[in-house]
Amino acid sequence: MIQEYAKCFVLFWLIVCSSESHAANIYESKTPYDTPSVHIEGAIEKGDLEKIKKVSRDIAARNHEINITLNSPGGDFAEAIKIGKFVQKLNAKTISHGIISNRLSTEPVRCYSACFLIFVAGSSRDPEDNVYLPSTKNEKSIPVLGIHRPYVKRTAYAELSLEKAQALYKKVEDATRKYLLELNVPVELIDAMFATSSNDVRLISRNEFRDKIGYDRPFFEEWRISKCGTLTKQEIKDFGAITGDRIFFKKDDYIPDGLSPGYVDYLQKKIKKIDTCKESIVLKHQRKAFGL
Repeated sequence: MIQEYAKCFVLFWLIVCSSESHAANIYESKTPYDTPSVHIEGAIEKGDLEKIKKVSRDIAARNHEINITLNSPGGDFAEAIKIGKFVQKLNAKTISHGIISNRLSTEPVRCYSACFLIFVAGSSRDPEDNVYLPSTKNEKSIPVLGIHRPYVKRTAYAELSLEKAQALYKKVEDATRKYLLELNVPVELIDAMFATSSNDVRLISRNEFRDKIGYDRPFFEEWRISKCGTLTKQEIKDFGAITGDRIFFKKDDYIPDGLSPGYVDYLQKKIKKIDTCKESIVLKHQRKAFGL
């Protein structure tokens, strides 16, 4: 009996959060902003953390900030939490950008279940929904983020008695809730995760993520502001107007009415200084984490 229960407990580390699929490809790639990233593509499995550490160290050794880009249907629960804790240690940015396509048949980018556990661990999180622009239909958006309750591998779980299955799943749920609460994920969304069958998915749009979780973890945003400063509310509004008008008029040097060329130049320099500072302090932290 003791051996049987010990075997059941070990099953906790064989959790998967999505259907079986091909193992993840982990390699250095580029973010949508043309900076280096550790890219995770495919199902997450045991051993992926060590691959991620290796690629991350190589990027930091070349004096580049480490970003994590994701396109995964999920995978091994325990490994995802390990990876998430590593992402937290690095204070890395996580990015999952959907495709823009005029064909509804184009495969969307996904970051579901176990992948979501990694994504939300980023100190800065950047989700961008998939957008379809078919010529004969209205624009359609499909979120990249999705959650559902984790599950134990079916064959192993089916062998357990009801009492043992309940005890094991409680460990799974307790560990999941603790991890997500530490990342400031609201109870509302955690409850929604456990209310969603493992055969289904509860999608989270970019806007919902922004409103309920936030693109930046609070401690990290305040740390960057204290180190690097920030734009005033008026400067943010003005910069938005500049960017929007330049896109609309397709002129990179367009100056909106009411703003002087000198002020626009000041804003651009201030933003560049802040961005350079942010990258520098994160890179310094990441290199220190690797002993570089």
